[in-house]
Amino acid sequence: MSDLQVQIFTSQDGSAQLEVALERDTAWLSLDQMTALFQRDKSVISRHLRNVFTEGELQREAVVAKNATTAADGKTYQIDYYNLDVIISVGYRVKSQRGVQFRQWATRNCSARCVVRVWRRPWLRLSRASVTSCSIPT
Repeated sequence: MSDLQVQIFTSQDGSAQLEVALERDTAWLSLDQMTALFQRDKSVISRHLRNVFTEGELQREAVVAKNATTAADGKTYQIDYYNLDVIISVGYRVKSQRGVQFRQWATRNCSARCVVRVWRRPWLRLSRASVTSCSIPT
């Protein structure tokens, strides 16, 4: 990622944080990240994702990207990442208050759109990008 910049989304209650890396005009979350963001079971988010595509709301090819991710076991896996259009669509479907907060935050804090990525090690996060902390006012 070139010109990577990271912003931190913090939920109103402070219980959730996502590191939002700004790049390539959109935001990307994995299924696991959306599960955490919307506070819903993985099967619920998966069902809504499937419906977004089968109902023709969005075209999968245009809004899903595969990225290699290294897991805790050291193995590299291809993970589907969903862009901001999908994140917002799923957020409306699950009616998540945290999803509303994230959408409002993204609208205020991302100049266009952003890429969302959660790094596993804090020292890598700071060495790869300049960090700006942002949170939703109470």
